[in-house]
Formats: sequence, structure tokens, C-alpha cells
Amino acid sequence: LLGVSPSVEADGILRALQLRLDKSPQDGFTQEALIHRAELLRLSADLLTNQKLREEYESALLSGAVGLELSSKREVAGLLLLLEADSPFEAFKLSCKALKPPQTPALGSGREADLTLVAALSCRAAAIHEQNDRHFETAAQLLGEGLQLLQRMGKLPEYREILEKDLKTLMPYRILDLVSRDIGDQLSHQEGLRLFDDLVVKRGGLEGGKDSNNIGELNQND
Repeated sequence: LLGVSPSVEADGILRALQLRLDKSPQDGFTQEALIHRAELLRLSADLLTNQKLREEYESALLSGAVGLELSSKREVAGLLLLLEADSPFEAFKLSCKALKPPQTPALGSGREADLTLVAALSCRAAAIHEQNDRHFETAAQLLGEGLQLLQRMGKLPEYREILEKDLKTLMPYRILDLVSRDIGDQLSHQEGLRLFDDLVVKRGGLEGGKDSNNIGELNQND
């Protein structure tokens, strides 16, 4: 949660804590979520600067303990810190789960707004991770899942536009990902060819029409 090395000393922990507290997450989260985020960071620093508690914690880790149990009121803060810890895929999946029955938050509540924002931010970050690893179809699937969620929630139209643009820009790479797979993967090949046909039709042919630069961000030479 703090982003410090396991060998860090107490003064390094306190410096890291102050840096994290000073660096607020992206605008849009409720004050409650930000307060709980700060609480989790302070609790983490308190544990790691207490020699006895730290030894117990590290012993549990060496014994194979994984994950943290958070109260429901700190759930959003935990997901936010998970996103900040460069684990966007996990943050996205957990926020999606929290927005579905039986955990669905009250309509119009701050928790609903915070979870939806975490989902939007983590979806895009996870998709960028997959793109950087050249897993373009996986990135597209993540963006599609995020778009469906935001549409269902009826929130964050500005983020829907961002995800839609990302998905459009990704199309050529997604096609290449699918059609370049092993020849035995016929389902992927067929889907890639279907997407390619759709791309050509939307462009008005291979050469494209006057608006073709807006389709997949490709000009004629591309």
C-alpha cells in the first residue's frame, strides 16, 4: 500500500507516507474515500514502524499469507490504493464485482460514484498495460467491459468517450493480433477478418472516404 521496499527503515516509511498523503489521487472521489485512503496509509505506516507488529506481519507473509481484509467502508480506498500500486486489472475486476448484486451500492450514493470512477480509471490503465504487452485483443475486451459497465451505471459520460476513442484507435492492432495467431485458432482468425471487413466498410473501401481518418485513426497510407 505504501510502495516501500521490504528492507526500508522507519524514517523511509515516514517519508513515503508523507509523499503519498501529499499526492492526492485523481479528482472526482468523495471526501469520505480520500479520508479512508489516508487512514489506510497511516495504519500501514504505524504497523511497519512498530517492530513487533512488523515482525508478525512479515512472518505471516513468509508463511504464505496473501491479501488484506478491509471493512466495507474502506473498500473503495483499498481499491484506489490497489490501482495506485500499479495493479489496475485487479482493481477493475474487484470494483466491477462490488457494483453487481448482492454487493450493489445504493443508487446515487457516494460509494456507487467512487466505485464507478475506480472502475473507469482502472479499466483504462489495465487496457494500457495489455497494449504495452502487445495483447491488443485483451485490451479491447477490457475496454468493452468497462464501457458496458459505465453505460449500465449511466455515469461518467466523459470517461465513456475516452474509452470509446481508445477502442476505436485500437482496432487495427486488434485485427492484426487476431489474424496473426496460430492457424489452428480459427475462431480468432474469423473474428479478426470480421472486424477487418467492418473496418473497411466503415471507411468506405480500402482507400477510404473523406471521413476515413476518423475510423481507426488510419489515413490511406496507413
